[in-house]
Amino acid sequence: MKRLMIKLKALKIVTTAVDWFVTNKRMLIFIGLVTMAIVGMVSVFGRLFYFSVCMYVAWYVWKHRESLGDTRFIDWINPVKWASVLWATFAVEMYPFHIVEQMITRMFDKECRKCMENGSCLHCGCDMSKVYTPWDWCTKGNWGAMIESEKEYREMREEFPVEISVRYPREEANK
Repeated sequence: MKRLMIKLKALKIVTTAVDWFVTNKRMLIFIGLVTMAIVGMVSVFGRLFYFSVCMYVAWYVWKHRESLGDTRFIDWINPVKWASVLWATFAVEMYPFHIVEQMITRMFDKECRKCMENGSCLHCGCDMSKVYTPWDWCTKGNWGAMIESEKEYREMREEFPVEISVRYPREEANK
């Protein structure tokens, strides 16, 4: 009976670990990629890489010094939190708000919504993943290349305003 209980406990631990890995799969892949990048950078740049990382950490701590007091020590030693900060930094650099707004407009534009649901353009048949590409455009002419400059984009939005809204139909029906 004791052996059975020990086996069940071990199975529960393994199941919990597998669930954790499945839940954090994207973050773990990102950590792996960052680790491989770090190993490559160290092999190429050596001590200069370590110096650069220390300078970045010092800059980051200085920039966020007021909000760092609100964090817990456990978050400072948690590699998943480190990956979260790296991911967020990368995402903000890759997809600033004006770029995200343009992608959302491309995806949910009245003329393009059916194409997005279909997965390919109903007009030309091309893959709709092109909405994520900044230099691509709709062959039907619904949208063009993304405007990379935030200032130019804001000026264009003043001339051609767009309103993006989120609705929750079930919640609205319950009210």
